[in-house]
Amino acid sequence: MGQPSNDRRASRIELSPASAAPAPAREAGQVALRALMRLEAAIRKAGTAAELNALVANEARGLLRARQIFVIDCEAGRARVVTISGLPAVERGAPLIQEIERGLKRLGDEEGLARRHEFRLAGLVTEESAGVVTYPLQEMLWLPFNADGAQPPGGLLVARENAWSEGDIGVGEHLADAMGYARRALAMAPARVRRFRPGRRTLVALALGLAALTFIPVPMTVLAPLEVVPREPFVVATSLEGIIESIPVEPNQRVTLGEVVARLAGVELRNKLEVAEREVQVAAAKLQRATQLAFVDVRGRHDMALMQAELDLRIAERDYARDQLERTALRAGRAGIAVYGDRRDIVGRPVAVGDRLMEIADPDVVEVQVDIPVGDALVVRPGARAKLFLDSDPLRAVDATIVRADYKARARDGTNLAYRAVARLADTEGAVPRLGLRGTAQVYGEAVPLWFYLFRRPIAALRQWAGL
Repeated sequence: MGQPSNDRRASRIELSPASAAPAPAREAGQVALRALMRLEAAIRKAGTAAELNALVANEARGLLRARQIFVIDCEAGRARVVTISGLPAVERGAPLIQEIERGLKRLGDEEGLARRHEFRLAGLVTEESAGVVTYPLQEMLWLPFNADGAQPPGGLLVARENAWSEGDIGVGEHLADAMGYARRALAMAPARVRRFRPGRRTLVALALGLAALTFIPVPMTVLAPLEVVPREPFVVATSLEGIIESIPVEPNQRVTLGEVVARLAGVELRNKLEVAEREVQVAAAKLQRATQLAFVDVRGRHDMALMQAELDLRIAERDYARDQLERTALRAGRAGIAVYGDRRDIVGRPVAVGDRLMEIADPDVVEVQVDIPVGDALVVRPGARAKLFLDSDPLRAVDATIVRADYKARARDGTNLAYRAVARLADTEGAVPRLGLRGTAQVYGEAVPLWFYLFRRPIAALRQWAGL
């Protein structure tokens, strides 16, 4: 535990040019100097204390010609090993670690840790821990961080087999100073954040200001899915039971008024019409024969009235069959485009009376359907303002107005309940969105306090959970 005198450390040998070190020694010194500069640069770039400790413990061994380096933290008069070179973590229960910490405390109590110390580890161990003497690296060098004569925040404990030279000690003190300044800079960074400590009045004023802000009126808004649909389309529906035979028009094809857009299978109806026409011919022949007999036979005049009635019946049946056959051709009730899905899903499908097949819509007359979630029903009201963001142009908002809304929630997409609202576009002169486009609608409701806007859902969930 001896301390070299300051006179000895301060002494220097002046070399003349004739006695200068040989070239290999100068080159080795330059290599060591460059390594020291690189390590100092890395120390300045360290972002955390743990990163700094690991860097110095592992990279400084070559510069100091040491076998092992311990990074020590000193807090409340107690030395604590925090990093060991070559090891990922410190095992607190290891006898060597415990003995080093106790030895440094003893050294600090006797001589202080604010200055450099050179000692042998065997000189600090106690009788109970004599086994630690077998540790091969007995020559220890304590290098405190810059303490300015006070209790240091920590230091480096460097170990090797051989005694320490003045050159290695000088490099070690330089590294300890650099590391001390870096640790102090890292410790001061969060301290700047903590420098502002508001007083009690300031905190009360801030709390009152935040409370007042919660009463600022803001409009209730809700986001809901939307779809562009035709306004007042003509619905093509079946008026007979049967099977769809063909769809002459393509999806989204323009059609004219009265054009055939679908056909039902009419083989059976066509046969009924042919039979009805034959029955009309038979009834007409019977009536003609009864008319001829009426001139010579009284019974013929009686049969003539019956035959006339039968002919009228057969004619009515024929006309009904013809009307049924004509109704197998479904026609467009207005000009527009045929809106339906895949033709293969319709052709060959059995249908009943009133089944919808398609819609004939005007692509320039559209509206928007918005499905409002049940939890946001208070926003739904006629006249509410809305902004539409279509998936095809999400950066441009389209203004719209809610014109009507359902009073009964229905299942949408199979599971979720929602209120169906209909919105009209505000700009009727601009580009009309294409039918079928989807997107998101932002619907604006009445103004409410900010606190209600923020805590409406938590309050509703709490009431449902608590049953209030």
